[in-house]
Amino acid sequence: MALSAQNARPTPRPTPAPTATQRSSQPDSLRPGQVRGIQYDASIDSLLHRPMPRISSISIGGDLAGAGLALLSNYGHYQARLSVGLRGRYFPTIEVGWGTSDRDDETTGIHYAASAPFFRLGCDYNLARDLRAPGRILVGLRYGFTSFAYDMSGPALQDPVWGDVVPFSFEGMKGRMHWAELVFGLEAKLWGFVHAGWNARYNIRLSHKADPHGEPWYVPGFGVNDGHAITANFFLSFEW
Repeated sequence: MALSAQNARPTPRPTPAPTATQRSSQPDSLRPGQVRGIQYDASIDSLLHRPMPRISSISIGGDLAGAGLALLSNYGHYQARLSVGLRGRYFPTIEVGWGTSDRDDETTGIHYAASAPFFRLGCDYNLARDLRAPGRILVGLRYGFTSFAYDMSGPALQDPVWGDVVPFSFEGMKGRMHWAELVFGLEAKLWGFVHAGWNARYNIRLSHKADPHGEPWYVPGFGVNDGHAITANFFLSFEW
């Protein structure tokens, strides 16, 4: 039996998909908990600008470069360092070591030997903008002092007038030196509380005293005896 026109249902037409222009003009709807765009979190900002503790760190370490020189060459030192961080910006530092040398001058044939402790006091300043970063850029000043004994010996000397042979050997001569240091260095956190870093130093002699029989070749803590010296250190330290 044929269906009447009144009972016939019209066939639904598919709704066309919106065009790109229509989609861009429609407001985006966000699901609950969904965030769009860059959001400002006040808690993160307050964490970054939170003041560092008065005592932010305590570090104890040693100089591997100086120890390597002492073991592999004719001079070097063994040195320990204690540093305390204040607000992550200032680092008062104490350095104590033992310097040694045992060298023969090939030109003059004179043998030099010295062995004595040395001391340094100073402070480093952290140039890094983020004080909580695992790395530091440091500049600083040091005052150094040592009082030491040294030996000099060489070929015997002949008196040109009388012809006598005079031995050239002096032991236990006394010397001392005061000096200042300009320091630049970098430090980084390796793992946990283990840190490493290097620094370069420009040493300036302030005053010194030596035996009248001759100057020492090496001054413990200062380096090769001169009005100034350039030295470097590589520290491995433990920081809490």
